[in-house]
Amino acid sequence: MMIQGSKLTPYQLPLARNWVSHQGCLEQRSGWLIQLAAGGHKGIGDCAPLASAGTETIEEAEAWLQQHINLLNHQDVRQLLESLDTLKPPPAARCGVETALIDLLAKQAGRSIARWLNADASCKIEVNANLGKLDNKVAQRLNEARGYRVIKLKLGMAPIEQELAWLQQLTAALPGGIRLRLDANRAWPMAQAAEFIAAIASLPIESIEEPLQDPTIELLSQLQLGTTIPLALDESLTQLNMQAIVQQPPVKRITLKPMVMGGLLPSIALA
Repeated sequence: MMIQGSKLTPYQLPLARNWVSHQGCLEQRSGWLIQLAAGGHKGIGDCAPLASAGTETIEEAEAWLQQHINLLNHQDVRQLLESLDTLKPPPAARCGVETALIDLLAKQAGRSIARWLNADASCKIEVNANLGKLDNKVAQRLNEARGYRVIKLKLGMAPIEQELAWLQQLTAALPGGIRLRLDANRAWPMAQAAEFIAAIASLPIESIEEPLQDPTIELLSQLQLGTTIPLALDESLTQLNMQAIVQQPPVKRITLKPMVMGGLLPSIALA
């Protein structure tokens, strides 16, 4: 199956609510839809760089896509998928092209992408609600999370004493069986992170992402050994020694973002 046409469609999508974290405020997402035509099918991929999450910059993604999009024409879909790394794509651009290629192969096989990747893939997956940053109004937003069993919150934008007080107020208002997934986005030095984690030991916390300002495998291991709450790596994952993490994970959770990992296949391989 040969690629007969390729197209880039840029987009800028305003967020329904600003995405606020310790890393700053995001008001919109920008990127490109990548469309490849082959065998009577259209494969769609999405390249949405977010440098703060570990991808290339918007400018780097655009430069690679503009240079390479027409070079994809007249190439065999499966062979291109297998040799994609020889084009040296940055991760978000690679993810977009890879997804478009996989979409073509899945459509040719008459399957969904999930079932093409794994014939036993589940038809359902549980996701968390996201109530934005932890503040004094978060309990008022609980209705937005109705029907979810896990609620995610962004931390690290107020003194830890204040955030602990807000968490106590929130958990007092939580319906039974609901747990909190917290994300500090590398807000705290080691001492503060340890203090915060110890203070929430009795609360219904499902996990904490990226608690350390300057994470190392050794410090993460030390922090995880001191708590039963699962700690998670996200944006710092690609900055640490991946092989060491795989051989002896310092935390109980790893968050895999295909746009950061370079696509679905690298993410599955790491998992």
